[in-house]
Amino acid sequence: MTTLPKLIAFDLDGTLLTSQKRVTDRTVSAIRELRIRGVRIILCTGRPPRNTRSFMNQLEINTAIVYNGAGLHGYRNNVTTHVQTLSKTTAQVILKKMRETFSDIQVGLETLEGWYLDQNFFDFRQQIREEPDQIPPNGVGRVERFLEGQSAIKLLFRHPHKSALELSRSLSKQSIYQTWSASSVLEVMHPQVNKGNALCRLAKKLGIEREETAAFGDQHNDREMLLWAGTSVAPANASPQIRAISNVLTTSNDEHGIARVLENWLGKS
Repeated sequence: MTTLPKLIAFDLDGTLLTSQKRVTDRTVSAIRELRIRGVRIILCTGRPPRNTRSFMNQLEINTAIVYNGAGLHGYRNNVTTHVQTLSKTTAQVILKKMRETFSDIQVGLETLEGWYLDQNFFDFRQQIREEPDQIPPNGVGRVERFLEGQSAIKLLFRHPHKSALELSRSLSKQSIYQTWSASSVLEVMHPQVNKGNALCRLAKKLGIEREETAAFGDQHNDREMLLWAGTSVAPANASPQIRAISNVLTTSNDEHGIARVLENWLGKS
């Protein structure tokens, strides 16, 4: 690349983060140099704001596209804007359908006010509750109860023996956005939510053309973002479908894949 992008979006898990859930010093250094040269850096993640803050601080950036594009979070004022939520009726229909179809489904709920898990999902997640930025859910129990009086940003479904793709087929007739960043957990959101739409909206706000953007991602929930960006980059650990649609392929997230690309763009390799 002879001209640096004006805006670069990074997925977190599986892309910017190693398998140990950290950003390497080499990657931090490359991103810092990009910022010095005037490139705008944004995180674009399926995560909520509460467990992206430490990475924002490390990278010294303020804004992240969160919830797979359902919101734009500013960390200085701790405010999420451009929030798109499921209607209460739609959320209730989806919950009813999944429980009727899969008797042992595990359910989670993300709202602006907090996050909630049913007991089985909570028990499953216990092994990752000690990760950085992980905090306990605001409530554990039947998710339908927590939906009362709140707006659903995201519904999450996990089954002990079925993949996210298999779960998604039961909702194929619903007007929703379905995706996943882990093959075992289905995420359901407002039909207009995806990382591509959110990145497009942000670029327009900043006066940046599509051709002046780049995006890095590895999983199904990065697909729309990678298809929209002027330059798309996938690490070697990305899913085959994501590698197939990306302009640039690099080494894995554990082999400095992101740093290698950035250093090349900076003329340092």
